[in-house]
Amino acid sequence: MSHARSSQSQIDSNQDKSYCVIADFFLSFADPTTLMILGIVRKKEMTSRAISQKVGIEPDTILAKLKAMERGGILVSCVRHQNILYRVADLHVLKAFDRILELPLRKMT
Repeated sequence: MSHARSSQSQIDSNQDKSYCVIADFFLSFADPTTLMILGIVRKKEMTSRAISQKVGIEPDTILAKLKAMERGGILVSCVRHQNILYRVADLHVLKAFDRILELPLRKMT
């Protein structure tokens, strides 16, 4: 196989991986609980217990969602005063979240 063909295969493979990461990111937004969590933590960082109380879902379920969102790059966590606090990973996540929320509303009007 020529070097050019090998390089193109590697580029295609990297692009395929990128598409998978992007698809996983957007799949997170298909879950109502994820959307509720984002709506809550967009304003301030919170513990999983506080988020659980606000959403009204069992703490174990919320913690699993938070961990998945963290793995997906949507949230980050930090330890402060023996508490693990979750917050939105960066401004780009909030921009994507806001755009996603706008789309169904546009169709309704």
